[in-house]
Amino acid sequence: MLNSVKAGVFLLGLLIAGTASAEGYFGVGAGKAEADVDGIDLGDDTGIKVFGGSKINPNFGFEISYIDFGETTLTGNGSVTLEASGFDFALMGILPAGQSVELFGKVGILMWDADATYVSVPGIGSGTVSDDGTDINFGVGINFNMSDKFTFRGSYEMFEMDDIEIDYLSAAVLYRF
Repeated sequence: MLNSVKAGVFLLGLLIAGTASAEGYFGVGAGKAEADVDGIDLGDDTGIKVFGGSKINPNFGFEISYIDFGETTLTGNGSVTLEASGFDFALMGILPAGQSVELFGKVGILMWDADATYVSVPGIGSGTVSDDGTDINFGVGINFNMSDKFTFRGSYEMFEMDDIEIDYLSAAVLYRF
């Protein structure tokens, strides 16, 4: 996975360098990550996202992100704790909706890692299971350009990691350069 991340960062650098008129940005956000495994609600936790990207023109851009979805725990007859994180590479369609507002949709590829720890589960016992993979994700959101350099973003993203589904509702601050 590390080689894929290095390749993605390298390609992102090439795209930014090759688009001299592009508007680059980076940002940080936090929000509610709600996990579901095979229809069983595991609850929610605070997710953290660090990202950067480039707006190629008023209607198209791309973004690379690292997302830590936090840790959720289901308790009952035993307990199951899930931790998940990943790198997301996304293309964005942007619709200007006024002088300082933009709506966007995105589709991406998430390279993820997940660890589940189960304790005293009847018929299974205790242990840890780790998995990783690459899956597609979708999102929508709104950007409020507060100044020439700063933007406030609200977004909703849907991630699937094999049998794990995570809904991520977040707020972020972007710095444009």
